[in-house]
Amino acid sequence: MRTRVREVIHRFNQMGMSSLGPRWAGGRPCRISGEDEAFIVATANARPIKLGLPFTHWSLRKLADSWAPTRTRS
Repeated sequence: MRTRVREVIHRFNQMGMSSLGPRWAGGRPCRISGEDEAFIVATANARPIKLGLPFTHWSLRKLADSWAPTRTRS
């Protein structure tokens, strides 16, 4: 236990706050690119009415429908 605590302290001294973040522990790789993620976040933060959609607030279903293959990025 003490050894692990010392490792964390030494890593924090070397790397700072980034050493406290979660480390990759396996699992399935990300399925979307950083560009796609940025597009999703931008869309979710925009008002639907400003994007020409006939509603004022997003739901998960409406967000998913707005990314249908027939829609293009603007």
